[in-house]
Amino acid sequence: MQVHGSSNQVAVGDHAYQLVNVGVGIDQFHELMAGLTEFVASTASPEERLELQQLLDEVAAALAAQLPSQASAHRFGNRLQQLAAKGQTAAVTATVTLALDGLLHILGRLHP
Repeated sequence: MQVHGSSNQVAVGDHAYQLVNVGVGIDQFHELMAGLTEFVASTASPEERLELQQLLDEVAAALAAQLPSQASAHRFGNRLQQLAAKGQTAAVTATVTLALDGLLHILGRLHP
């Protein structure tokens, strides 16, 4: 997996510090969401798996077009959370929710 980063130096001299931000790029974002989909889809019906794949494809299309809207990612995330809550344990559902929150945060930084 490739990462991208940026570095900012603030001030100079005795009180200088440097801040480094490291995260995933757009190319890896889809891969991470696909992994969550595969994880949750293990207990989903065939129709639900197809629906998740279609929602994931919408996210991929939005990322490829570099659209600023996060609507498709939120639709995907909401449905993924619903299916996790339906078919997984509370611990898995919490993990999926936390991972989605992190991914949506990343998306907000990629497409402000």
